[in-house]
Amino acid sequence: YTSGSTGRPKGVEVEHHSLTNLVCVYRAWLGLTPDDRGTVMANMAFDASIIDLWPVLCAGGTVLVPPKELGLDLDGLIQWLAAEGVTYSFIPTALLEILLTRPWPRKMALRFLCTGGDTLHVQPPPGLSFQVINAYGPTENTVISTWTVLAPGTDGKRPPIGRPLGNVKIYVLDEEGRPVAPGEEGELYLGGEQVARGYLNRPELNSAGFMPDRFAGTLGARMYRTGDWVRRLPDGELDFVGRRDRQVQIRGRRVELGE
Repeated sequence: YTSGSTGRPKGVEVEHHSLTNLVCVYRAWLGLTPDDRGTVMANMAFDASIIDLWPVLCAGGTVLVPPKELGLDLDGLIQWLAAEGVTYSFIPTALLEILLTRPWPRKMALRFLCTGGDTLHVQPPPGLSFQVINAYGPTENTVISTWTVLAPGTDGKRPPIGRPLGNVKIYVLDEEGRPVAPGEEGELYLGGEQVARGYLNRPELNSAGFMPDRFAGTLGARMYRTGDWVRRLPDGELDFVGRRDRQVQIRGRRVELGE
């Protein structure tokens, strides 16, 4: 279920094959094995908890739950990650932006630190011994749709949201539903293996958000209209521009300014 911060919570019907694709992409791309140790940092009511749990567990690895008090002790959280030999962790964007300002051990088992759920405004500092992954995706496309490994930098540029995961298709379209040229802003539509079945018992929302994928060339293919505006960068990655509507996020909740 979505948070319902802009109305009644919506049940998103994610099918097993979509979750399987997400897990398989994570396992293959991150090279997860039974030796990996992940964390459950996201609240279990947050869809990101899916990528906390299943990729590592399906690789035969171990999932660790941090002590609750570390949510307010960021230096302690970093030390806990190091002491427990964590190799992969997902940390929500707002928390990561603070963590990247803190000192990190020069050597630790951590290989990948993934973030998502909001717009990331900072770049990882030089000298980290692990890679920072910026991920983007709505629940309606099984949590994560695009991602990128961020290069360390201090130029102040907003990090991109990357390229699509395996078997995920992206379309950047204008208001008439036509593809825009690279560099031009357009609305992001998502197709491929991870598109959800739809909203539970909400046919009026399904018709607006889920529609036939006329670009796929496959009978029955569908795509999801995200409401997010993006543009393709020269290197092929996506830059997140903003919402199609006037929604903003306040402490992780979407708010309609007009309300």
